[in-house]
Amino acid sequence: MMGVGELATAAATFLGVKAAGKVAETVGTEVGNRVIKLYDTVKAKLTGPTAKEALADFEAKPDDVRRKGALELQLEKAIEADPDFRETLAELVEEIRAKGGDAIVQTANVTGGRNVTTQIAGSGNVVRR
Repeated sequence: MMGVGELATAAATFLGVKAAGKVAETVGTEVGNRVIKLYDTVKAKLTGPTAKEALADFEAKPDDVRRKGALELQLEKAIEADPDFRETLAELVEEIRAKGGDAIVQTANVTGGRNVTTQIAGSGNVVRR
């Protein structure tokens, strides 16, 4: 079984796809429906003012790592407080992963000038410069 932190991070990552409004084009319709179910489950559970605010802030800017971290913290608290929620969340995350929903999700925030960023997924890749 996934640890609390790993589960919260995985859930927040999938919620980021939903918040960016790119569910179907990013992960496909079948996985997208599961991501929406995950979102509905999380939204119903995060009812306290701080948790609601963390979710709303993350929805507004899903690429902001600080907002994602705040949401992960609220998810961790909810997971630790409710074993049923943990089980439900774990099942949803595993269903999404099993259907290929986490195949490749990469984010890079680059600021300044003349910066170069390279991201690679998969195995057996070779990078030459």
